[in-house]
Amino acid sequence: MNARLERKLRTLAAIIVAGTAAVLAINLMQGRTSLSVMIVGTVFGLLMSTSIGSVELFVLDGPMRNWLGNLSFTANLIVRSAVYAVIITLIQSLQSGEIIGGLLGDTSSQDFWLGFTYSALVSVASDRDAGHSACLAPQAGQAALNLPGQPRPSTDRRGGA
Repeated sequence: MNARLERKLRTLAAIIVAGTAAVLAINLMQGRTSLSVMIVGTVFGLLMSTSIGSVELFVLDGPMRNWLGNLSFTANLIVRSAVYAVIITLIQSLQSGEIIGGLLGDTSSQDFWLGFTYSALVSVASDRDAGHSACLAPQAGQAALNLPGQPRPSTDRRGGA
């Protein structure tokens, strides 16, 4: 395993822990403390943070990085938000958390959209910190990914190397 992959896996682990903790914190702040609700929250937190974190680190920051880097900030944000919306909608509509927590059939339309909104806000907030540095400063974002001993990208704007 190379150092870049190890760093991405450590980052993914941190995203999973933070995402799951955020869901549990939201449940606690809303007074939802029953075991079944905490199980539902944990399942959704794990699923959302694992899937969104994986897509962010291994797709959007991998093969799609150069293409997204050529887009304007707004276009980049729209593409990332659309990807997140699809993932969140799929996970919310499958109701995996409710099935595991034993609450199947208890999800109203309001609960669906409330869960969707919380998931989107947490995802965008974490992406703002982790992924958009490359949008705001592509050279700085690229330089941050270089490992020691690798050549740094040229910052000379005159076309020289």
